[in-house]
Amino acid sequence: MKYSTAALALAGMATTVRGHGFITSPKARMPGDAFEAACGQQVYYNQAGDNYGNIQGELQVAKTQTDYNAEKCQIWLCKGYKYEDNKDLVETYTPGQKVPIKFDVRAPHDGTANVSVVDTATNTVIGTPLISWDVYASSASAIPADQTSFTVTIPEDLGSKCSTPGACVLQHFWDARSVDQTYESCIDFTVSGSGSGAAPASSKAASSSAAPVSSQVSASSSSAPAKAPITSTQAASSAAQPTTMATSVKSSAASVSSSSASGSVAAWGQCGGKGFTGATACVSGHTCKVQNDYYSQCVPGENKVTDASSPAASSSSCTTTITLTKSSSAAANTMVSSTIATSTSADNAPTGLDLTSAVKALSTAVPTSVLTATATGVASSGTAKPIPEGFTLEDCLDWIDYIVSNAGTWLNSDSGSLKGGDDLASNVTRISRAIKPASSDSIPQIVYYHYGVGSQGGIVDRVYGGATGQGLSEAVREGYSYLATNWEVGDEIFLFGFSRGAFTARAIGGLIDNIGMLTKDGLPYLAEIFRDVQHRHDPDYKPKHPNKPFKNKPSVMDPRYRLELERRGMTRLRVPIKVIGVWDTVGSLGTPRIGWLEKIGVQSSASKRMSFYDTRLPDCVEYAFQALALDERRSAFAPALWEKRPGNTTVLRQVWFPGVHSNIGGGLPDQELANITLAWMMSQVTPFLDMDLDYALDQQDDTEQYYKETKQKPRPWSFGKIVNSMTGIYALGGATTRTPGRYYVVDPTDGRKTDVPLQATHEYMHPSVRTRFRLKGPGVDDEGSYDPKALHDWKLFVDYDGEKGRGGRPDVFWKLRTAERNVTTRMIPEAPLLPLERELLEMDPEMEEFVFRPAPTARNSVRRARATSRSRSQSRRR
Repeated sequence: MKYSTAALALAGMATTVRGHGFITSPKARMPGDAFEAACGQQVYYNQAGDNYGNIQGELQVAKTQTDYNAEKCQIWLCKGYKYEDNKDLVETYTPGQKVPIKFDVRAPHDGTANVSVVDTATNTVIGTPLISWDVYASSASAIPADQTSFTVTIPEDLGSKCSTPGACVLQHFWDARSVDQTYESCIDFTVSGSGSGAAPASSKAASSSAAPVSSQVSASSSSAPAKAPITSTQAASSAAQPTTMATSVKSSAASVSSSSASGSVAAWGQCGGKGFTGATACVSGHTCKVQNDYYSQCVPGENKVTDASSPAASSSSCTTTITLTKSSSAAANTMVSSTIATSTSADNAPTGLDLTSAVKALSTAVPTSVLTATATGVASSGTAKPIPEGFTLEDCLDWIDYIVSNAGTWLNSDSGSLKGGDDLASNVTRISRAIKPASSDSIPQIVYYHYGVGSQGGIVDRVYGGATGQGLSEAVREGYSYLATNWEVGDEIFLFGFSRGAFTARAIGGLIDNIGMLTKDGLPYLAEIFRDVQHRHDPDYKPKHPNKPFKNKPSVMDPRYRLELERRGMTRLRVPIKVIGVWDTVGSLGTPRIGWLEKIGVQSSASKRMSFYDTRLPDCVEYAFQALALDERRSAFAPALWEKRPGNTTVLRQVWFPGVHSNIGGGLPDQELANITLAWMMSQVTPFLDMDLDYALDQQDDTEQYYKETKQKPRPWSFGKIVNSMTGIYALGGATTRTPGRYYVVDPTDGRKTDVPLQATHEYMHPSVRTRFRLKGPGVDDEGSYDPKALHDWKLFVDYDGEKGRGGRPDVFWKLRTAERNVTTRMIPEAPLLPLERELLEMDPEMEEFVFRPAPTARNSVRRARATSRSRSQSRRR
């Protein structure tokens, strides 16, 4: 099938990583009509385009759709792929027959794997896995041959259990724990002939009344995990789907405590979880790892949980915390520095736990007092003790809630809450939902959605990942890999993102511009090619594999590199990108700069790793749109503007809106300002994408409902609440007023500003800025009148006699008042309102009248402003 439109949506902070793996022989189940009917059209398009993807990727797409039915989809059985779509692929085996299997790993991710016989009626493993690997597809070394080509033996004791087509499958299950992703492939088969007895008992399903809302099935055996459950924050649930309790399926060996080692739990058995009353100590060589709130499992590793009285054995007590006795920055920095070192070396401390506590303490600014934690009546000792692996900060949510309620959820600057929730949708999520599954002429419009770095995983992942941008490399590689796998000549590519997701979208565009779109012959070398691109500015770089992807390769900066890739059929050059649309790109290297993290080396090393990204405007992009936050003051959140280089033909529009970072990208309770930026972006891409335009108007209706529910008066258009962003950890980096029209080139090697001004930035001021300013709308946090510091050096002009204003609507522009010499932009025009934006404005007739018929500026003032701008422009040309 040909997909002529692919939209890649990258949420605010970068992403859960998507890997690739699938059975290639014998033929495995594939998505079809039955799968589409149960799992939804968009999920079907996504899987039809990339059957190698993971279950979590499906759930992310499903979350944005209303036709996903969790109960019918059964996503945890063969990724939801249906027997009804694969009746012609049923294999016939005999008891004891050896079956050769080939499995294709397109992107290695450390984890475990097994192949089991699964009863499809109950989604349970029959007996034990036929083959298993404790270490599978490690990215640290070459993948062993026996992990991609191996043989399994059909059990002789299946009896008649698998005699009916569709009743049983051989399921390959890969638990890529390094990225919290799971992959399933299924071979339908029947068994003919007689075996050696009755079929072994299947594991029984047990429903948990406390389980999260989602459809989720987990199966494990005594030798290897057949399936690992996902956390409630990862599970996607559609607003239209019914509440479905999660079902946890465990084999008899794992569902009860094992006595294989004096009461210790056997390998892969359950060792903890809310409501669990069995043994919690693992056999020698294994440790109890928390998979989610309701299920912990004994996995290979040093045994650190010894009995039921240990902290990890009880998820209801928080007996240890970190103490902060001084609030001075020096003491705080010392604490953070020391805990970073211990978190990577101490055998009995989970990585990053103390760092998180220190960050939380800093963000609350507790003065000279002792930070302690209590939960269920168990008080902290007030000292920093080692905490056994398997214990998570989610076990102390009461404490975390306290921190949040006092310090603000600083991770909300991008999306979701500190606990990883999806309380309110960002504009990336919302535009993904507004894109129709197919265009008016039936061309599929495929949406691939990534969550952000710092928005997924445990509390440590969110804090550390949010502060350092950890995971951006994976995000860029996986987003690029998805496009390269599915793109064909003639397809159109759209990239959307907010905050660090915006940076990721732009970096993917830069990667396509640098190396083109790799083919199936080039994709196996993506890791090495990516490494070459990463070090292209480093003159001392020595490739790890100097003969890959070809011998005597030059630097990626040398045009011969990409031309040789093309000559060998490994890439396709001159690939056009239709649109890159972003909301407030954060940082020149994708990560907000925090001074004290740079001083202790955390952010400086992270920035060095990310310095290779090319976020300049690539020549291959046809249209580039960016919404910018006029009132964001955190120095760490400096915006990254595009500039057009000579000869570039991209249509570029970068528009300033009232509000801070989260007002522009969405995700706050009051979405009024985000509704305006959403309508603006939808208006820009409507000529190229079929969208549900009513969706934007429905979002405004939801905002009006929010005002009613919170007993607020309805706010006029553009008067949505501007929050005070100078709180939390990023406020420690200081405050800086944004400077429209006056940004400078950034050094690509270290992300630092030079003294060279950006050229041809094509900046505009949105009418909502003028309206809120002239009508003295509410200021930050609704205090005082709106008087943005970013515009103190600019003056507003409304001209009814100019070329645009004659006989109609006025020509509106802002002019720089200062006489700075090193400036290339001295006049910023007002952006026009497109049809969808006007529809949104029409919902407020009084504001509509003011927007379209504002009071004019004195005629002489306008003439002087235009004359000085022309003379300075001519002076620069001379």
